[in-house]
Amino acid sequence: MLGLGEAIHTPSQRRFALSVGVALLGLSLIAPLSGNVQGPRINAFLPIVATAWALADLMTAFLLLAQFYVNGTRFVAVLSVAYGTSGLLTIPYMLAFPGVLNTGPISIPDQQICLWLWLLWHWAFPAIVILSVLYDPYLRVRVMSPTWIRNVVWLTVAVTLGLAAASTAAIIAYRAELPQMVNGVHLSIAVNHVLAPSVAVLNLIGCALLLRRGRRLTTLHLWICVAMFAAMLDGVLNGGSHSRFTYGWYIGKVLTVATASIVLTVLLSEVTGLYRRLAQMATVDPLTQLFNRRAFEDHLQLVANHAKRHSAGLGLLMIDVDYFKGYNDEYGHAEGDECLRRLATVFRSAATRPLDHVARFGGEEFVVLLPETSPEGAITVAERIIERVEKAAIPYANCIVGYVTVSVGVGFAVDARELSNANLLELADRALYDAKRRGRNRYIVSIMPSEGKEFSGKPLMNGKAF
Repeated sequence: MLGLGEAIHTPSQRRFALSVGVALLGLSLIAPLSGNVQGPRINAFLPIVATAWALADLMTAFLLLAQFYVNGTRFVAVLSVAYGTSGLLTIPYMLAFPGVLNTGPISIPDQQICLWLWLLWHWAFPAIVILSVLYDPYLRVRVMSPTWIRNVVWLTVAVTLGLAAASTAAIIAYRAELPQMVNGVHLSIAVNHVLAPSVAVLNLIGCALLLRRGRRLTTLHLWICVAMFAAMLDGVLNGGSHSRFTYGWYIGKVLTVATASIVLTVLLSEVTGLYRRLAQMATVDPLTQLFNRRAFEDHLQLVANHAKRHSAGLGLLMIDVDYFKGYNDEYGHAEGDECLRRLATVFRSAATRPLDHVARFGGEEFVVLLPETSPEGAITVAERIIERVEKAAIPYANCIVGYVTVSVGVGFAVDARELSNANLLELADRALYDAKRRGRNRYIVSIMPSEGKEFSGKPLMNGKAF
């Protein structure tokens, strides 16, 4: 079973990813090339965007870990560590960032811790992705044992928490021995010319390794590549920014949000698509693409309640393919399935009103629900169905007329308040039984509450009964 993002990417997805990458590049070019032009000082900006990227990282990590729990692919568990570590390191980053949670003057040690934490998670993310690509054949093997899956889940959580805690503790403990990241209130030369550019290089290497997969690139790999491209631009902008609140600094933080949220957006989109497919699987018959019995029963309850409130007429057609078992025996089940598909198209074309509901009831039985209609309207649809099945002329040598025919039982409630859903189904089923008993290839109509009043009819050929 393919997990979220594990399908091979499509050309349209590749074009869209390319357009997103171009948009991110255009955004980064808004900042002056020098990156040291001061912008307005917006103190609330960093807490807002940092919260956004931390939540995006942690939600992505959760979704990836949940996917591993479902299908056992080691690759997504490793990605979960990358995103989870980045999200967790944002917490001490914000605590150490000057002026965010304190109102005193800027403290160089605090800024030192803050910048090293930023650098660490910007190194860790591409490094973990690069390792996952290099060890892809091993990581693609699925963990099949439920016990091992649970163990790996707990191991992933422990590794993520351990990496974040150990990294933070090491930076705080050795902040005095680490190379200085700031000179007064400006970034040091080491940051501008070595450390920040190294972030860009690592992400560029990761992008190159992913793109080497070519047409084998999965949707998840494709969008991780876009996220790493955003992180690369972030590194370039931070390398060109000499201090906080420059235009390059602001846009770099926006790119950090993009890096964190791109894969999350794709995963949520795939989850939405998955729910849509599950809903379709639950309500649509896979063979005929009509509604299935479950969807019909739900719709019948809804329509019946409406009809009872408004004292409206309600018609139900129950259709059975004549001698269909013999058709399957003579032509095989593949041809039988094709026959049902063609008939489904005929039934759908005969019920033209927006509220008319066509469904496969089971096997070779179909139903057509006709709300807010009259007996004459229901008869018209029944005649239309029989006539169009005749015109379809699906060959059936052993049938009397030489082609597939159907029998139709029409149940009609003049006032829906006077019968239940089961009564209406029984009414249509009894009418269908009568149509088959009287020779098939015809319709019978039973109307409630006028017991005993019925109409019978035969198909038409060129406008004449035969």
